[in-house]
Order: sequence, then structure tokens, then C-alpha cells
Amino acid sequence: MPVDFDICVQANGMRLVLDNQLELNRYDSATIRLMKDMLIARKHIKRPHYTSPHYQSTPIILYHLARLVAAHSQHPLLADVKPLLVKDLKKEMQRAGNGMEQILLQTSLSRLHEPAGESNHIAREDWDNFYFFVANMTSVFPNPIKGIFANSRKTNFFYRSEAYYLTLLVENEMLRFR
Repeated sequence: MPVDFDICVQANGMRLVLDNQLELNRYDSATIRLMKDMLIARKHIKRPHYTSPHYQSTPIILYHLARLVAAHSQHPLLADVKPLLVKDLKKEMQRAGNGMEQILLQTSLSRLHEPAGESNHIAREDWDNFYFFVANMTSVFPNPIKGIFANSRKTNFFYRSEAYYLTLLVENEMLRFR
């Protein structure tokens, strides 16, 4: 199986390990350190298609990282990440044009026990222009080829799921009004 790095997948994997109180091995610790380094270096903002070839958007990357940090903010390797995430989430709230991205950012802030703002209206075009998951054919290519094609719509298959989007809306409402 070719190597394929995606920060969102790594965050989900670390969430699985930490949720189940599995002992971290050196690879797990290195993965968390790499995610922190990428966050500090602003890779999720500068190159989201490269950092997360299967999710490809800064709000979605922040959503995955916020899920991990909110669930395990006391973990020594994650303890100092929350302030940076909150800062990035608030900046992205100002930038995000798609209503579904706004929902993810609000949900993430709510998870981190931060004010999330007013409820958003989701227009039909927000649903139609939002893709939570992307199958990226070039994500397993070596550098620099992967970097060249990371942002190409010609090598990606975009997946939508209205049922999942409804779940994201329910999650948002439940977290904002708990």
C-alpha cells in the first residue's frame, strides 16, 4: 500500500488511540508532534490541498483537529494546541464564504467551549458547492508530483452526502445549545 498522508486521517487515528486509552508508541507521539508542527507552520492554511488531500479545506482540517483537541485537551502533547486552534477558527469564520464551512467552524468553536456566533442559514448552493470528502488520485504520488497536482480538480473525485450534511447541522445545533 503506498504511503498517503492526510492530517485529518491522522487526527482521527489519534482520536481512536486516545479515546480507547491505548498506550502511545513512538509513531503515535511522532504523529501528534507532526500535526502540531504543521499547525504551527500554518500548513493547513497555506497548503490545505497538500496537507489534507482527502478533505482539502482549511475549515474541514480545523474541524478534525478541534475534535481531537476538544476530546483530549489535557494530553501533554496536545495541551498547548487549543489557543492556536481557536485563533485560526475565528479567523476562518471571517473568511469562509460557504454556509457549510461556517457550520463546521461554529461546531469546532463550540467543541472547544468558545462562543460560536449566531446560527447560519444554509442556502441550497452551500449544499451543492460543499464537498466534505475528496478522492485524490495523486495523493500517493511522490513529491514534487503530488504537490503539483494537489489542487487540480482533474485528479479529484468530489463526494457529497446530504444525509451527512444534515448530521453536521444537528451536531452543530446540539453543541451550540448544550
